[in-house]
Amino acid sequence: MNHLPLPAKKLLRYPGLLLVMLLTVTTLTSCEPDDDNVFYYDIAGRWMEVAPYYGDIYDFNSDGTGYCYYEDGDYSYFEWEADNYYLTLYFTNGYEETVEYYSWSFQGNSLYLYPNYDTSNPLVLKPY
Repeated sequence: MNHLPLPAKKLLRYPGLLLVMLLTVTTLTSCEPDDDNVFYYDIAGRWMEVAPYYGDIYDFNSDGTGYCYYEDGDYSYFEWEADNYYLTLYFTNGYEETVEYYSWSFQGNSLYLYPNYDTSNPLVLKPY
């Protein structure tokens, strides 16, 4: 131990301190942030369609269910799931199920839903 510099000799006197320092460095550098999960719960809430049509209300519940209230007074029940890139809506009318696929993004406080068959004409939803 005579060939070690003075600070290293002092550190070796306190093995507990050395262990705490190593654990701190390891825990702070070994984990990366959980940015791989999307905050798709930002979708949860009530939204009004403002483009290309106006007036339909989409009610996304945080439990993955929801309703679409149409301007004519009718409504549809749906279930939804989302990840970083896609939103899937499962509409059920009691007899058959219709599935709609969208890619999605936020622009300002608007939610843009791009149908998989026509990404140039998104549904634009604003908070209601």
